[in-house]
Amino acid sequence: YAIRRSRGELIAFIDSDDIWFSDKLKRQINYFLKRKISFCYTKYNTIKDGQIKSGPVLWKDFTFDSYFKKRGICNSTVIVSKKLILSALSKAEYSGYAEDTMLWLLIMEQGEGAYLFPETHTLYRLAYGSRSRNVIKNALAVLFLYRRIFRKPLFMVAMYYPRYISDVILRRYFKFLLKYLFPSSIS
Repeated sequence: YAIRRSRGELIAFIDSDDIWFSDKLKRQINYFLKRKISFCYTKYNTIKDGQIKSGPVLWKDFTFDSYFKKRGICNSTVIVSKKLILSALSKAEYSGYAEDTMLWLLIMEQGEGAYLFPETHTLYRLAYGSRSRNVIKNALAVLFLYRRIFRKPLFMVAMYYPRYISDVILRRYFKFLLKYLFPSSIS
């Protein structure tokens, strides 16, 4: 409802407990317009119990197909064109865990990629008991999205899903190893 009522051409997302840096919108919108793209996100750091740590390693850009193998777009870092998001929301039929993943995939399904603005402009709060911290429920929700929402054939799910799970584990738990193994693929 709020997106439909908005007057601007761009929509920026932020969760109520996350924090944007003061220049985030200005710098990200300049990048967005300069590159002539419709969907971008930034790097982020995490904050937990008042301590700030560098965020996970992020893959540079995503397409519809590549996002099935890896994830990493933090909701509070996204700016997307209003036109694209309204089109995606018209197809949304799910409101469980991983709903942000579903939305990003619906946007990318229209042919638009998700582009990383390679600067940190957000603090993502790691909260005990939050939905995003429930790795098991989110992993199962992603499997549901693959099969039920995007109707991926079983052989594709068998290819993509293990890669997605290994990416989640690597990004969350082995950031240093990922930087060492894939220095040119990640930012």
